[in-house]
Amino acid sequence: MKKVILNFTVILLLLATNSLMSQERRRQTIRTSAAEINICALANDDLQYLHPAKTNGTIYYGDGKTSEYEMNYNFLLDEVRYKTRRGRIHALQLRPRFEKIVIADKTLVYDTEKGYLERLHSGKANLYIKHEVNVSTMPVRRGAYGTTDHTASIGQATIHQPGAEFHVREVRLANPRSQELEITLRYNKNFVFEKNGEKTKINNRRQLLRKFPDYGSELRNFVRQNNIDFDDKQDMIKLAGYIESLH
Repeated sequence: MKKVILNFTVILLLLATNSLMSQERRRQTIRTSAAEINICALANDDLQYLHPAKTNGTIYYGDGKTSEYEMNYNFLLDEVRYKTRRGRIHALQLRPRFEKIVIADKTLVYDTEKGYLERLHSGKANLYIKHEVNVSTMPVRRGAYGTTDHTASIGQATIHQPGAEFHVREVRLANPRSQELEITLRYNKNFVFEKNGEKTKINNRRQLLRKFPDYGSELRNFVRQNNIDFDDKQDMIKLAGYIESLH
């Protein structure tokens, strides 16, 4: 009996590990020959939205006022969508300016250069994560015996903006020759540190030391002793907390 329980526990741990890895390595491949392709209509929800469904959220404005809606963040389009009192889905406009948006346990801020950022640590060393999706397209060429091959990549997908204000956008890809295309969506995240109002992506130790040159020796030791993974969320939060303690 003990052996069976042990094996079952190991299986559960492996499943949990694989689940976490799949969340970080989200990817989807789409095959289509449509003349106009709406990427948003075809993409999986986990390659578009921060939360599985619209969740109660609060918008905090600079004058202390707040607004509450059901909302979600679409990182494929880099826009926050909310449900109006009449049940319509609108895209949040940047007027008037807001300080932050809190959706469930996630806090979003807006940067004019980098777009929406999820805030992970607040203080003298602000840490954010930028959620993104890379879209690549390749025409598929049919070879002998029905095998497939790929030719050179074609043009980039473009964002379609409806004329009416507040309407949600779409990512569309024009395929006027109706070629069979293989479209690949890959989730990507970047950690962003803010110092003196300047936000910089940090993906490795070299970039970290360049961002905080006054604490070179301390940061080298901390990264080495704690085996900091610059692609791990909890490690980066730990690193931000340590940088905070140095100030």
